Amino acid sequence: MRLSLSLSFALLLSFSSPALAQVNSNGGSTAIGGFDPVAYFTDHAALRGASEHAFDWHGGHWLFASEEHRALFAANPARYAPAYGGYCAFAAADGRLVHIDPQAWHIESGRLFLNYSLDIRRQWLADHAHFIQEADRRWPSSLERRTNNSRILLRPSWLLPRGETE
Repeated sequence: MRLSLSLSFALLLSFSSPALAQVNSNGGSTAIGGFDPVAYFTDHAALRGASEHAFDWHGGHWLFASEEHRALFAANPARYAPAYGGYCAFAAADGRLVHIDPQAWHIESGRLFLNYSLDIRRQWLADHAHFIQEADRRWPSSLERRTNNSRILLRPSWLLPRGETE
């Protein structure tokens, strides 16, 4: 039953609007699951945003913990938006779009990277320069495949039990 619900949800995501594919909603209606992207830089923490501090950008509905954070993002979204549309940086290196754990983050050279889990972040950090290079190379085509009705993985395939698919 759980597998069929996951599969149904993944299929629902795969036919969503191409404009929304630019930004990871993490299965919800807000960019990066409603977390404040500016807070990673200013507070060095994953903070939930609030609907009264919202900003729409790149097909995503972004939430912020304060009006100050919203204003910073609105003035320069590219400075604060996470790499790869907020999808998992480890998976992006393999050309895949995977949801993230907002607590699994890292800032490198002024860029925010999010990952599927804390364990995946540890693996990513072990060779992050290589993973960033690969993800940067693959990112445009990953997004293009997504807008052509491929699917977003709720769990990366390497975390599924042997023989199970979403």
